[in-house]
Amino acid sequence: MSVAVQDDTGSARSLGPRLLAAVDRAGRPARRRGMGGVYLAIIALALLAGALSLRLPSTPNYDPWVWLIWGREIVHGQLSTTGGPTLKPLAMVFTTIVAPFGSAAPNMWVAIARAGALTALALTFLLTARLSRIVTVRLAPAAGWALPGLAGLGAAAGLFVLPQFVYVVAQGYSEGLLLSVILLAVLRHLDGAPRQTQLLLFAASLDRPEMWPPFILYGLWQWRIDRRARPMIVCLAAAIPVIWLVPDLIGSGSLLRGAEYASYPRGAGTTSCPFCTEVTSYEWPLVRTPYRIGVLLALLPGVVELVRIAARRARAVAAAPTAAPDAASTAAPDATDRADRRLDVAVCVLLVAGLGLFVEDAVLTELKFSGNGRYLFAGACLLIIVGMVGWARTVAWAFTVAARWRGRVVAAACAAVVTAIAAAAVAPSAVRAIGGMSSTWSGLRFQARLRSDVDLAVRQAGAAALRACGTVQTNPQLAPIVAWTLHETIGASEATRGPVIIRGRADADAAAEPKIPRGRGWHVVARSGTITIATRC
Repeated sequence: MSVAVQDDTGSARSLGPRLLAAVDRAGRPARRRGMGGVYLAIIALALLAGALSLRLPSTPNYDPWVWLIWGREIVHGQLSTTGGPTLKPLAMVFTTIVAPFGSAAPNMWVAIARAGALTALALTFLLTARLSRIVTVRLAPAAGWALPGLAGLGAAAGLFVLPQFVYVVAQGYSEGLLLSVILLAVLRHLDGAPRQTQLLLFAASLDRPEMWPPFILYGLWQWRIDRRARPMIVCLAAAIPVIWLVPDLIGSGSLLRGAEYASYPRGAGTTSCPFCTEVTSYEWPLVRTPYRIGVLLALLPGVVELVRIAARRARAVAAAPTAAPDAASTAAPDATDRADRRLDVAVCVLLVAGLGLFVEDAVLTELKFSGNGRYLFAGACLLIIVGMVGWARTVAWAFTVAARWRGRVVAAACAAVVTAIAAAAVAPSAVRAIGGMSSTWSGLRFQARLRSDVDLAVRQAGAAALRACGTVQTNPQLAPIVAWTLHETIGASEATRGPVIIRGRADADAAAEPKIPRGRGWHVVARSGTITIATRC
């Protein structure tokens, strides 16, 4: 299938096969049933890459270990959420599915989480290129697919080099999965599938409470335009609090156990103005300067158009009542104006969504809910996409202006100069981020060795013997991996006293905890790497 569009001379031209059509006419929802195959192919390739990535150092971190424990407990019909972090229903769907695979479950979840991040990178590229194509196909047709492709690569690179992004998603956190669901929701809306978008926003709302308002707002819009979707919207909205709260009620006896855990202030939450600190020290630096400039460039044409409309209306009011109306002011908007307006709407929606997620996080931090840099990835990704669309729009504008004045050769040179400026602006941040990957790699290797050390030490001491001895005391950061290895609940491994001590370091630079007392019947029963196990049984 090919899509015909009008170039600046008014003639129709083919844009190629269906896959390339994915980045055309983005602002107007249009039913594209065939795009589902493209998305499924991306997900399948990402799953394959995630599985292959297990050849690298691979192990879950604190929260993912707890989700795996809860998934195992759900399978066995014994859920205990008295300890550990806030429940993440979206992640636990997958950890419950992989739980029957036993010792392979942690690696399977890590592969899924990494596949989510790889899918997010691919969808970031696709969405950015798709929006950029709206203006580049008209303003700079000679650029072909190069300009949208470069914009997509710039956006994907911006997501990849976000501080801690690789480290977080490589250890099984669910942020990559959340990003892929959000971006797929945006793409399905552009494809003209609002019900699927609603379902995807529902899935996103099962990972982060900040996604509840987008789900509600989109549901209100769909309620107005699609009467048949109303029962689905009501059912999904009713299911969200049930899915979030009932597992904690079953596992701990408290509906608000997760909220109580999350309300422990950390980071910006411990300052005199948590909201201010979150915005100035975490959110503002996260989106790097080139992308912030791109956001302004993306909004500039819309602002100019608003000024033009206001001036035109002012002239119409000032004109004599008997004067004939200006043909320019009464003519219906042509395809060019409609494309610009669709892009302006898409840019504004993504910008408001990204900033809204930032504001939500800052408000929650002000309310003393624990903040974490990984919670900002979704908002940052949307702003990065808007920024690269802005740069693509600027390059296309430079090409068009130069072509009118000096011809296509000069226009191509001007477009190349603006593209080089954009690349030069982004490159230093990318180089610094890539240079810092060595510390990320070292951290991943340490965590993988830690997992191996815990497993070997527990096998030396005997898991059954340790459970029979009594309560386990360990480094608080190691409690989840210890609980998983001993087949215990997370609460059972968070004790501050007990006849069993599993001593170790949470990271390479941290001190080993807790201390093993001398005498009083304590004796070391196993040692592996940084892990030491002592008992007094």
